[in-house]
Amino acid sequence: SALEWCLHNDVDIVNLSIGTTFPGDEKLIRPVINALADKGVLLVCALSNSGRITFPASLSNVIGVKHLSRGADSGYTFNNLSIDGADLSIESVHSVVAADGVRFDTHRSNSFAVPYAISRICSSNFRMWGMNVDLIKKQLLMESGVPASDRVYYLRADWIRNAAIVSRIKIDSSLFAFDSVIFDIDDLSDEDIRDFN
Repeated sequence: SALEWCLHNDVDIVNLSIGTTFPGDEKLIRPVINALADKGVLLVCALSNSGRITFPASLSNVIGVKHLSRGADSGYTFNNLSIDGADLSIESVHSVVAADGVRFDTHRSNSFAVPYAISRICSSNFRMWGMNVDLIKKQLLMESGVPASDRVYYLRADWIRNAAIVSRIKIDSSLFAFDSVIFDIDDLSDEDIRDFN
C-alpha cells in the first residue's frame, strides 16, 4: 500500500485526504499507522465530510482534520476529546487564482483543510522537527488558546499493541483495540503486582 511505501522510503509528512468509515478497516490500517508514527512520520489526515469517524484520521497517532464551520481566516480550533477523532478544525475555503487569472474560492471540504493544517504545523514559528505526534498536538493545543488545559486527552488507546490490565472489576477485553490479558487483582500476589510495576 501507499502507506507501507511511505514507511520504507523516509517520508517525513503524509497528507492524506482519503480514508474509510467502515469500522472493520481500523484493524487493517492501525498497524501501519502506528509503525509510521513510531518512525517519526507525521500523518495529517482528513475526516469524512459526512462527519463520521474515519480511519486513519480518527486514530490517535494521526492529526485528524476537519473544516472549520466559521468564516474565513478564523485560525483553527483544537478539539480535545473529540468524539469523531478530529484534532483540528481549520479553515478550508481558500482563494485561488487560476492560470487564466480568474480568482475563485474552494469549497468547504475536510480534504482542503489538511494542506492548511500542515502549513500551520510546518510554519517557521512552530518547532515540529524532532517532535512526536503527541508533542505536536500539545503544541497545537497550547497555541490554539484553549484555556485551562495543557494536556491532550485521548478517548481511545489505539496506539497500544498489547497490555496486561489489572482490575478489581470484570472487564470485557473486546472493548479494547489491542490484545489484552486481564487479571483480577485479588488473584495476584504482592510479588505479581510489583512485577507489573
